[in-house]
Amino acid sequence: MQLFDGHTHSGNSYDGEHDVIFIAEKAEAKGLLGFAVTDHCDVERYQEDHLAQVIRQSIFDAKLAASIFKDRVKILAGMELGQPLSCIADAENALCLGNFDYVIGSLHGLNGQQDFYFVDFEKHRKEVPSILEAYFHQLLELVQWGKFNTLAHITYPMRYIVGVYHIPVDISFYQQQIDEIFHLLIEKEIALELNTSGLRQPLGEMLPSQELLQRYYQLGGRLLTIGSDSHNAFDIGKGVREGALMAKKIGFPAYYYYEKKMPVEVSL
Repeated sequence: MQLFDGHTHSGNSYDGEHDVIFIAEKAEAKGLLGFAVTDHCDVERYQEDHLAQVIRQSIFDAKLAASIFKDRVKILAGMELGQPLSCIADAENALCLGNFDYVIGSLHGLNGQQDFYFVDFEKHRKEVPSILEAYFHQLLELVQWGKFNTLAHITYPMRYIVGVYHIPVDISFYQQQIDEIFHLLIEKEIALELNTSGLRQPLGEMLPSQELLQRYYQLGGRLLTIGSDSHNAFDIGKGVREGALMAKKIGFPAYYYYEKKMPVEVSL
């Protein structure tokens, strides 16, 4: 089975650790078909953190590595565009920074608020239902905007609410909202990402879960990307095989990566 990691971060991300060359060496050693370099571009900090310069450097590093590892590991230039609706003008400027192969759309926190990583959900336990309702509503708005190839880690808040704070969540309470997101992804031909990072974290499951991925398939969703969300070279590709096997079990005939913003099939 060929394995392509569609969500990785290099040292160009504020929380990344290694350069793309080192990541590529580890990818080759693991026998990966390839990976996309999708460094963070969190739009609410686009000006403050000089992210145009960061992303240009990320593209340069990805293309340099691609030339060095040609015919050994496929390396694509991408970007994780976080919270684009916080400033659409900056988001659209970011999309013009280079010839991206692969753009991930993501939402790490509610509009105008901090990343869920920093939220003390113990103090906000009673607000969890309203937070999740607002999150899925804003995720739908993100898909309505839709200027990206795949939607990242749709159940991102669960990393912290369930995984860190052990607050139980009945995801079925939000199923109607999630179904709306799935329907719109299918209509707009935007992929859903199966993010495997939860397997390395206290959550212990992928984002989305097998049940939600099954629901996406039942509704007719077939465009699926798989990404480790690695932030260091040693995590490159982790969980991608497990994700591919889970998708195959559900019935997906293939998953995809994007090259020149066009989906490329990887058969299961």
